[in-house]
Amino acid sequence: MKTALFRLPALFSLAVAVLLLAGCATPSVLPSLDVSGPGWKTWEGQAVWENRFDKNPLIGEFVTGVSQSEGVRFAELSKGGIPIVRARRTAEKWEIQFVPMNLAQKGKGTNVSKKWIFLHLPDIMAGANPPEGWSVERAKDRVILTNPKLKERLELMVESGPR
Repeated sequence: MKTALFRLPALFSLAVAVLLLAGCATPSVLPSLDVSGPGWKTWEGQAVWENRFDKNPLIGEFVTGVSQSEGVRFAELSKGGIPIVRARRTAEKWEIQFVPMNLAQKGKGTNVSKKWIFLHLPDIMAGANPPEGWSVERAKDRVILTNPKLKERLELMVESGPR
């Protein structure tokens, strides 16, 4: 009887460790979408992203779009063709990935995280207001999104869109 009691904490610890390790799986990178087909409304151009984590702004390319038929929204920020941020959402779920750091965050439903501006970018480009805490300045070929609390700024120089 004594040995069985000593094994219970060890088995419990092992079960907890297995569950924790299973939850720490490496996220798979969201694949690129083919937005050349009918029903896609897309914007693309150059981007400057300033955030509190990086000392220098990230300068790269962006593409964002909305599938009119499927309701899929996506945004990607890349540098030299290498994805840096990929965001995708549907009516049922959303996901954002920071590819070089191998980090991802996911959620379900329409309660999309307000802090990840890339999840809202397709709607903002289509004319919607940004989420609470963000401000937007619009010009003919430029969109500037700012969140002072998050110390984040995203400036987009639109080269083409919507198409």
